[in-house]
Amino acid sequence: SGSGNAYNHGSYNSIWQDVSGFAPNTSYVLRVWGKLDGTSNKHYVYVSNNGGTTRQKATLNLSSYAQYSINFTTGSNT
Repeated sequence: SGSGNAYNHGSYNSIWQDVSGFAPNTSYVLRVWGKLDGTSNKHYVYVSNNGGTTRQKATLNLSSYAQYSINFTTGSNT
């Protein structure tokens, strides 16, 4: 499990959070709150497998805080 917050200011910057404890071949929902910082027209939140292949993404595109959800299923080698 994981929790916390992050701030990304500028173009092409990255922030990430490693989360562990997932069961293999199981469906999950990642819910995040976010908003645009005023300098960009969209930001992305990704779910990937150990920093590798992107499984799903959400596009943050509002100037006020909103909740975004990403549905994903873990692989057999989680």
